[in-house]
Amino acid sequence: MPPYFETIFYIFALITIGYIAVASRYLKAETGDGLASFVYNVGVPLLLFKIILNAEFGKSEVLQIWAIYFGSAAITWTLSHLVVQKVFGRDTRAGVVAGITGAFSNCVLVGIPLITGVYGDEGIAILSKILTIHLPIMLAVTIIQFEWASQRDGAKGAKIEPLKLLSRFAKQLFSNPLVIGISCGFIVKTIGFQPPSLAMRLIDNLGATVGPIALISVGMAVRRYGISGQIPPALTMVSFKLLLMPAIVLGVSLLLGAPEFTTRVIVSIAGLPVGINAWVVAQQFGTGQRLAASSITIGTGLAVFTTGFWFWICDLVFL
Repeated sequence: MPPYFETIFYIFALITIGYIAVASRYLKAETGDGLASFVYNVGVPLLLFKIILNAEFGKSEVLQIWAIYFGSAAITWTLSHLVVQKVFGRDTRAGVVAGITGAFSNCVLVGIPLITGVYGDEGIAILSKILTIHLPIMLAVTIIQFEWASQRDGAKGAKIEPLKLLSRFAKQLFSNPLVIGISCGFIVKTIGFQPPSLAMRLIDNLGATVGPIALISVGMAVRRYGISGQIPPALTMVSFKLLLMPAIVLGVSLLLGAPEFTTRVIVSIAGLPVGINAWVVAQQFGTGQRLAASSITIGTGLAVFTTGFWFWICDLVFL
């Protein structure tokens, strides 16, 4: 059995533990919110700070990674949006939720433990290059598309105001803990400051808690959101997220001549299930909640199989 299967089973075992803990009422579902909040607001920002501080960023390599990943995400997002609108007859705003569901990888809560376990620090360095602009790009596209979709659907008071859009984007972006962690890492790296050993020890220890706590919180969230209907479109979005997007990434990587290791890591990231971001966005804008919730639950369950599948496909490609 390939060694990466042990990491996959370990990751989804922790997710299952979180799911069972809530399903059996051993822990309250709200506990998962607290764990996720710690991971998102404390653990991951510190981990990203450390990653950025130690990572080497070659300009050409970064641009290639961004082109491969975000170009593939754009294609998947567009197809997801159009299919939910044209095939399932939903409005434009639901199409935006579908785009997020089909293209927004759970890079933090699932991605960091997976990439760390399989590819180590070199893999995390590649993931960090995606994370540096992942949230800003996805957040900007989401806000702009929802404003446009609200106007297109004739929602009350819907009007695109560029200055208001820019202000809203900046406020959400610069108050985000992940962006703060990344920015602080770049600043400290740029000025050449080396944090004291005690500070780095605290960062190391708090960052080391991210993997297990994040995965357990994912399982608790999956149990909480459950399957809420909209099964056909949810299954379609899940298939786009777990199968189509990594396939596009693999094809584009081979076309652009990306290194083997880089390709393996980006394909793994593209094949991650969608996270709770999709449900949060759907809840915030008041549409597509059932589609997002069902996609999160189904996608996380099926990812235990599709994750191994893409590792196997990469093994075949790079024999």
